[in-house]
Amino acid sequence: MEAERIDTICRRCRAIEVEVAQTGSARDRIWASRKAMSRSVRKRAAHKVSEDVVVPRQKLGLILDEVRAIGERNFIDALAYGHAGDGNLHVNFLWDTDEEKKRVDQSIIELFRATIDLGGTLSGEHGIGLLKAPYLTFEQPPALIALQERLKKAFDPHGVMNPGKIFPRHGHGNC
Repeated sequence: MEAERIDTICRRCRAIEVEVAQTGSARDRIWASRKAMSRSVRKRAAHKVSEDVVVPRQKLGLILDEVRAIGERNFIDALAYGHAGDGNLHVNFLWDTDEEKKRVDQSIIELFRATIDLGGTLSGEHGIGLLKAPYLTFEQPPALIALQERLKKAFDPHGVMNPGKIFPRHGHGNC
């Protein structure tokens, strides 16, 4: 049974508790807890950034160990939660001061490198967007990025769909 396999993997990765919803009300209770997670985490510090990354499911324990190590190494509050079923994690970095923000920026780079080293990808459900665009080269070679830019231009020759979100704007569009 799939649920038993996932339970075994989660416990091997040191899950504190594994709960499988057996009823609709149990499912609703679990989802309500999950939806409250981001707001609860946000209350722990003045600032929060959440990065979604994905690793192969069998490497969830390794990336969680790395998140813990990154936080300890950079003296930053770092925690993760997410979707174990597909290896998608929301890694949160919390800080209060400008000095800590510099360490958060370093922590994000370390998280992205660790994710790629584990065979993962920089984005799960939230896309690359403005904040992750500078790190796309961690995951994809220049030729692939150039191909994507050409495809975007083919389907959006006037640059009106999400202008400047991933690829820099050129020419008059920079105004």
